[in-house]
Amino acid sequence: MNTIVGVSVRQLRRLLHLCSLICPVILLRPMALVLTDGAEKEARRIIASQNAFEVLGLNSVDVKRETILRQYEEKVAPLRRLVRNRLAMEAKAKLDHAKMLLLDDQLRLKELSKFKTAHLNDMRKREELRDLEARTRMLESRAAALSP
Repeated sequence: MNTIVGVSVRQLRRLLHLCSLICPVILLRPMALVLTDGAEKEARRIIASQNAFEVLGLNSVDVKRETILRQYEEKVAPLRRLVRNRLAMEAKAKLDHAKMLLLDDQLRLKELSKFKTAHLNDMRKREELRDLEARTRMLESRAAALSP
């Protein structure tokens, strides 16, 4: 027999049913506040994304209407039923915004230019970091050669 703290599952179901009859507002959707680990990770990733391409997980080169809609539906499906979870609703709003940006041609071009400038800035930062690391290695080797 499956039990939770000495109470059987059947008794819990009966209790939930009785409670829902007494006050249906309380138990409308008891699971609506619970996010699974995968859905929570995905929602956090979506919220932390910097641009619409990252939100929908799309490549900036090959963006077609069908792929945008397919990716949107795939990403928003687990979040639709979680109407009372703040994290899920923020992620869904960001997905809606990304879909709107990428479906409109002018907005997509603006988003693409922002994405490219951010990508170029990242590349410059990586190159600068590589140069600093090379210079640091050179200075460390000089210091090692000078010390007895």
